[in-house]
Amino acid sequence: MTSWAIVTWAHCLVHNFAGFLTVRILIAATEGGFIPTCLTYMTRWYKTTEMATRLACFWAAQNLASASSGLIAFGVFRLEGTLGLEGWKWLFIVDGIITHVVGFMAFFYVPSSPMRTAGKLRGKKGWLTERQSRIATLRIFRDDETKRSGDKHVSLKDILQAATDTNLWVHLIITFLGQMHETPIYSYLPSIIKDSGFATTTANLLAAPAYIINLIFSVIIAHNSDKRGNVALHAIIGSAWALLGVCLLEFLPDTADRWSLYGAALFAASAPSWHGMQIAWMSANLAPNGKRSIALAAVIAFANINGVPGSQLYRKLDRFMVKILLYEQKVLLFSWTCRGG
Repeated sequence: MTSWAIVTWAHCLVHNFAGFLTVRILIAATEGGFIPTCLTYMTRWYKTTEMATRLACFWAAQNLASASSGLIAFGVFRLEGTLGLEGWKWLFIVDGIITHVVGFMAFFYVPSSPMRTAGKLRGKKGWLTERQSRIATLRIFRDDETKRSGDKHVSLKDILQAATDTNLWVHLIITFLGQMHETPIYSYLPSIIKDSGFATTTANLLAAPAYIINLIFSVIIAHNSDKRGNVALHAIIGSAWALLGVCLLEFLPDTADRWSLYGAALFAASAPSWHGMQIAWMSANLAPNGKRSIALAAVIAFANINGVPGSQLYRKLDRFMVKILLYEQKVLLFSWTCRGG
């Protein structure tokens, strides 16, 4: 977190396109391992039947940050011209400083596992008593015996097992295709709202509800999935919601007023995420721990790589791509159903 915090506030030093590309490449390199590491870390604390809810909460925090970013940007952009810096540079400076603080606190406060909660900012007694630590650890081992080898390093054998696992590749394909439509909607939601006829600051504020709706429904659906099982059935809710949202964007008349356009974009962008449930499902069916770690990194990589074709989905010259997306969503629905869960 410290390294990507440095790169984040380093955006204020950018003065040309080459510098911009450099910091964007560095920020991708420095934050690339953050989510896979967090996912692996969470498997040390939670049972199989608890992971979907926790992962939904994990991404809910990201949605909360996205919702807050519009509000923060609304205030930070008012620093335009201060010390000769543009408003967007001040936004990266603030973001970088906050990341520095959180990274520093996490280093001294977050324990490595339920068995090691004492020390540093956690105090001599730690988060858990000795008895509580044993209970917390044993319940994880009883749920999945392969997690006893959690401290072992990833081996070449683990990499080869992950690379040749057809079930893992099914999950990677579902991730790549199923989340492709989210890239343009999430990345450009404020711009979409602005193009509908709203001012820039208003568009940033109007984008926030989509993230909040997504957050709430994603956690509710994931929690019910943990409680009742059948991940596929619960995942279809988010996929069907997204399909309906894309249909609204595709077939809404060009003469529609700005609030109708906003409503369609809001509905499409607020579709509940099934990604956390899918990862929990995948993680529960992969062993040993090293192979699981590789798989978690791979699924996050595919969730990001799909942004390359995803960014081209809604260009005016390529409207047929939207129709391909509709068929893709149908394939996703069938994929989830056929795999069971």
